[in-house]
Amino acid sequence: HRGKLVYYIGRNQSAGQGVNLMDSAFCTAVSGLLCITVKAAYKDGRGAGVNVFAVPRREYERVIQLIKVFWDICILKAAPQDLPASTFLLALALAAYFATGVLVASFQWSITQAVLAALLDTVLLSVLSGVVLWARQLSARYLQSLTALTGSGAVMAVAAVPLVMWQSLVGVADSGVPTLPSWLLLIWTVWNVVVVGHILRHALSTLFVLGIGLAAVYAYITFQLMKILFTD
Repeated sequence: HRGKLVYYIGRNQSAGQGVNLMDSAFCTAVSGLLCITVKAAYKDGRGAGVNVFAVPRREYERVIQLIKVFWDICILKAAPQDLPASTFLLALALAAYFATGVLVASFQWSITQAVLAALLDTVLLSVLSGVVLWARQLSARYLQSLTALTGSGAVMAVAAVPLVMWQSLVGVADSGVPTLPSWLLLIWTVWNVVVVGHILRHALSTLFVLGIGLAAVYAYITFQLMKILFTD
């Protein structure tokens, strides 16, 4: 799936003007990583050997570059339009978001509940982001925006794993005073809202504060649903 998405930015949407951000080469990169190159070399009538899993350097660098873009989004240095418009990349980002969500939730709930919670979170993120873009008549940005949300969300979830593990080991203090991992998880939650707000700000071409507000609403809705459905 090689293609180009013209990402409409700024105030000239009515004129249909846009910026061609990048040519999607993700599928080529992943295909290069997954390919198995078998080379049989014969010298002096004898088989010299077989080289398998030969990874083209250029494709490997492309994948590393894409991972770096997700990281840069998490530290507010990149935006959704810096990602290629690729349905394959979106599928991988969704899978990573779901898998890391299950991993984080499994420290709090049973595996069945963790799977359901991660599935609910993934569906909510996909639907609500699509609704706000549709409401602003910016549905053309959905592919890159959801890729950014899920890809950066997976990175943030991986960062949260050691904190959740620490919290599960420490437990809740008898005095009721929050423990250090609890404070760190609170900071992580706030930063996660900031990252989502940063992505929505670019996706909707709006103010940063409005993007954070929408992200906070999404976090609140998700938290309340999780509390109702999975808390005894």
